[in-house]
Amino acid sequence: AGWSGAGTGTFLRLSSIFLVVYVVLGTVLIAQVISGAIDFDALTDSQTGLLLAFDHSMFIGVMTNLLFGIIVVGGLGRSTVNTSDKIVLWGVNLGIVGFIVGLLAVSAPLKRISTPIMGAALLVGIGAYLMEMRSDSSEPVGTMN
Repeated sequence: AGWSGAGTGTFLRLSSIFLVVYVVLGTVLIAQVISGAIDFDALTDSQTGLLLAFDHSMFIGVMTNLLFGIIVVGGLGRSTVNTSDKIVLWGVNLGIVGFIVGLLAVSAPLKRISTPIMGAALLVGIGAYLMEMRSDSSEPVGTMN
């Protein structure tokens, strides 16, 4: 299916794109370690940025998109996108792209701009999805029959 009609499945698609980014960054990192270009006792700023970009591409890019996708598609059972989904989708993903580029380019201003965007979108997602799950349930969250 096309990207324009993916609805809430866009979270899952973006997760797979960030998985590719993660593999590429991991390959670069492994190549640098094998070639001896990285000395873990004296990392340069760009090497530290590569390590952090590798880490954040998995934990925010892959896992967060995957978790939000599973919550919306599986937990809430929605296929249509609402306003909070758009805020979360664009805020988290533009924020993580900016943050990864800032880490790789060793650009403090880019990291300072993208981090609050990503963080605010994550908080919106957590709050919106918790409220939506709470309102869809006839029982309080955490109770069992």
